[in-house]
Amino acid sequence: MNQYLFRGFAIISMLLVGLSANGQEVLLPKAYENTNVGIVYDRELSFPVTLHTNGFHVGVNVGKLKTYYKTTYVGVTLGHLKHPREFRRPNAGSRLQGGANVSFGKQNTLIPVRVYKGWKRYYSGKDRRKGVAVATSFEIGATAGLLKPYVIQAATEGGSAGAPARFVTFDEDPNAFINRDLIEGPGGLRRGWSGLSIRPGINAKAAVHLDWGAFDELMRAVEAGIMVDVFASNVDLLIPPANNTPLFINFYLALHLGKRE
Repeated sequence: MNQYLFRGFAIISMLLVGLSANGQEVLLPKAYENTNVGIVYDRELSFPVTLHTNGFHVGVNVGKLKTYYKTTYVGVTLGHLKHPREFRRPNAGSRLQGGANVSFGKQNTLIPVRVYKGWKRYYSGKDRRKGVAVATSFEIGATAGLLKPYVIQAATEGGSAGAPARFVTFDEDPNAFINRDLIEGPGGLRRGWSGLSIRPGINAKAAVHLDWGAFDELMRAVEAGIMVDVFASNVDLLIPPANNTPLFINFYLALHLGKRE
């Protein structure tokens, strides 16, 4: 009898030890694999490249990670913002040089320099090895709109054939901008800077932010949303009687690449 009791006790003890060991093997890895916190970083540096409805900009953001779910950041961007009605096409006249495009009716080029503060809030965790973290972001800041006169190559009205073209702005020769027979081509990016002026304004953004690297040192994210620029007065991008405006509303898509530490 004692022999059977001993064998039964030994069998039960072995089963209990096996169940305990098996419980440890199952619970510990599950607790590790299901964590949504990962490494918490303190700072974030990213470089957004943005395309929007009427232009583009590039910039840099420097962020402070308050918690995994909340980040505040400051940034600066430089880009190009055009009037919604602006377009480029070859001139119908015979003077335009082959392959050159001119923005007809354009008076100035707007180069906005934006500085801003932003807030980003994550609403979902992400598996340690796969998945996407979803967030929303909001920015507000100040804008210095650099307004550069648009320059064209124009022939002298009534001048002899073969005479060299002049490089003129709208203020220098308004008639050349409305007479396509006088336009010979664009003036190029390097001309017009001497007439630079500044238009102050404010900017704001609201977006949905999708982050593939929310737990990683390397930041990889895309962002889509709406952006608004408002200037203190009308920005004269097109020649009269065009409807110039101080308000620019654009939808945008941005790629963010950077790192955390």
